[in-house]
Parts: sequence; structure tokens; C-alpha cells
Amino acid sequence: MKLPALRAFLDLAETGNFRATARRLALSPSALSMQVRTLEDDLGAVLIVRDRRGCTLTPAGRRALPLMRSLTGLADRLQTVVREHGLHIAASSNIGTYLLPPLCRRFQTETTLETRLTVGGNPESAERLRSGQADCAVLEWWPATEGFHCAVWRREPLLVIAPPDHPWTRRERLLADDLLGEPLLGGESGSGTGTVLRQALGERARRLRVSMQLGGTETVKQAVMNGLGVSVVMASAVRDEVAAGRLWAAPLADAPLHKELLVVRAEQAAEGEAPRRFQEFLTGTCLQATAR
Repeated sequence: MKLPALRAFLDLAETGNFRATARRLALSPSALSMQVRTLEDDLGAVLIVRDRRGCTLTPAGRRALPLMRSLTGLADRLQTVVREHGLHIAASSNIGTYLLPPLCRRFQTETTLETRLTVGGNPESAERLRSGQADCAVLEWWPATEGFHCAVWRREPLLVIAPPDHPWTRRERLLADDLLGEPLLGGESGSGTGTVLRQALGERARRLRVSMQLGGTETVKQAVMNGLGVSVVMASAVRDEVAAGRLWAAPLADAPLHKELLVVRAEQAAEGEAPRRFQEFLTGTCLQATAR
């Protein structure tokens, strides 16, 4: 399959018109038809039906459409990797929102490498790295995968947060058992916070009552501020709200929680290449700062 034929198919799916697509691609209608027929021959299926009103996708064409988009997207990514001198980082939502932007700017300034950051869910960011859509990933968890090098770059404290008028704010210390009778608000699925909490509490974790699963940390913070429950979040995610008095936060005195944040890159990245340099930048600079 040739990329021009794939792109022609995608354009036809968008316009539904052979002549309009031919003009857009600077092709004659017959040349465009030839590309589509070649693609159909390669796949062994009719993808587009043409009539007086235009053209429509067949069931096979509709099934092929998302995969065609993925293929052309990967081709674009390949061209970028080969031609450009830069680094594409995929990051899980909390890390990409609250921690990475100033670090990316510092890395870009020190190395003069153009640095792009894509923020998404942890599973989505991990998949971006595995599929080659990103050069490295900064994550809250990573399933051990052959062909990749994973390193811890930061130990991030996890805090319990509550509204400022909550009875806990008058306590000298907060204990793990205090969580057991409270409505607990869950955040983004797949972030790993629930796993850390269950490991720290052991058998007591069975008695936790998750009343809502809200998605992003910003939504969780708003829900806590409005008295809908309490939650457990990364300390860096609530620094401003705690300083402004909009949230109260504290560690568990008898079961301190933390999360090891990870930076992952392909094993074959050679010394001096951008993914390896960024991993070394985070582990060498940021982990030492965290330890202090």
C-alpha cells in the first residue's frame, strides 16, 4: 500500500466527491480513480462506491477508515523523527499538568532540542511510547515491557485532601483508619493511586468507600472543595489550593503514601540521543532534588 493512495482515500472519505478531492490533491479524476483502485486491489475489497451524487464508503471502507488514519499518522510521525532534531514526550495527566512544563522548558533551553509535550491518561501515554508516537514517556506506572528502559525520577508524596471546614482540620495528625468512614472520591482511572493506597492499608483497604469516580484531578479538587468527599492526590497537584486555603491537605501519619514517577524510553536509544538525554536529565537532576 502506498501513502498517496491512503491519503487519497482519506480525502475522499472527507469530501465525498471525486472532483473536489482531485482538485485538492492536484490530480486528474482518472489518476485519483487509479489510486483508489490500486488500494482496493491491495486490500482485496471495494472501499468506495461512486454514483451521480458523489461517493460513499462501503462497510469495508468504514472499517478501514480509522486504521488508515492511524497508518498515515504514523507515517507523518516517522517523517518528523527522521527530519527534525527534537524530542516528543508523552506524559500522564497529573505529571504533564503539574510537574513537567517547567522541566521541559529547562531541558529545551539547556540542550537547544525542540521539545513537544503531549498530555493524556497514563494508559494512553504508555501506548504512545510503545507505538512509536512518542520518543519517551513520563508516567505514574509502567507495565514491564521488553525493549524499553524505565527509571524512577521522582518520589512524589500523596496527601489526603478535604475541604477547609472539615473536622480533620482540627486534628493534630491524620491516621489511615480515619479514611475508612469517609466518602472517598476517585480520580483518573489507571493512575495507580488506588494501588498505592491499597498496598499501604493492607486488609483495611477493603473497608474504603469510594463514592464517586470523577476522572481528572481538577474535577476531584472541585468536588472536595464543595464537600462531596475526601480524596488522595499528588502533593504537587494541590500546592496552590492549600496555600490559598481552599483545600486542607495532610499525609497519613501511620502510613505515609508516595508514588514513584517513571521516565521510560526505548532501550536502543544511544548515548547522546534525545530520549536518553531527557531520561538522564530527569533522573540526574530531579531525583537528587527530591531526595534533598
